[in-house]
Amino acid sequence: MEQTAEGTLEVFESTAERDEVMHSDRIYHCMEYRLPLQPLDAKDAASVEPALAASVLAPGAIYSATGTNGDVHKTCLAMWQLCRQHGVMFRFNTDITDILIVDNRVVAVQAHDGDLIEGDSFVLALGNHTPAVAKLAGVKLPMYPVKGYVLSVPRNEAFPPLTCNVYAGGNALVSPMADGSLRISGGADFAGFNYKSDPKRVKWLLKQAKRLFPETYFDESKLESHACLRPVSADDVPFIGQTLVDNLFVNTGHGSKGWTLSFGSGALLADQISGRTPEINIEKYSPLRFGLFS
Repeated sequence: MEQTAEGTLEVFESTAERDEVMHSDRIYHCMEYRLPLQPLDAKDAASVEPALAASVLAPGAIYSATGTNGDVHKTCLAMWQLCRQHGVMFRFNTDITDILIVDNRVVAVQAHDGDLIEGDSFVLALGNHTPAVAKLAGVKLPMYPVKGYVLSVPRNEAFPPLTCNVYAGGNALVSPMADGSLRISGGADFAGFNYKSDPKRVKWLLKQAKRLFPETYFDESKLESHACLRPVSADDVPFIGQTLVDNLFVNTGHGSKGWTLSFGSGALLADQISGRTPEINIEKYSPLRFGLFS
């Protein structure tokens, strides 16, 4: 997985903003699930992450020691290999053209080559394409692809390396990577299934990150960027659970937190499908929560 970040530091425009967050529902939610969050003054914040500009840390920060990051591709590759060792069959480049339902149960899905794939339970975890396939079973999911941007840029060697993830509100998330580069992500553009990168948005995101660090911290001559489409539900809460079809389940709509929430989401759904009691209440993630829309 190549975890490289030693915690997550959230920075703010003012001390009042930091204190407001510390008394918000988000903090109580984190504490409920035993995720420790520590408010820091400017001195302590600089001790935790000396790479940041002193002016950015002047209002203080909030630190989570459990925050980390990693390489998504390497994690997925390791999971693929582990699943194969346990007899899991993978079919890549396979389009689902139909879902066959009898007595409100899926009996098989039909592939583009005519093959019927049978099973006891079926899970749709197809990101932005989940609503289109769910529609084949008469299931509606209010989701939309939201474009974000990801930048990779090395630091200039004269500066200390970043050790924490740094979250700057809705503007940018900066993470240290195993190869020594920094990964900058952010942005939320509603443009449908449009993967085209907008140079103005790349420039905007880089600017948000640069304000967190001393001048010339980044080696911008080696900047790389790409756009991505994040599957966001209507209320920005993922869909995890059973649909109106008895043995059809979904696991999608995680927005920019798909990998972050993947293992927990999978555990919740596996418990529900297997008849076990999930560790937390899964109803808040139900795809049926929109009533007439499901």
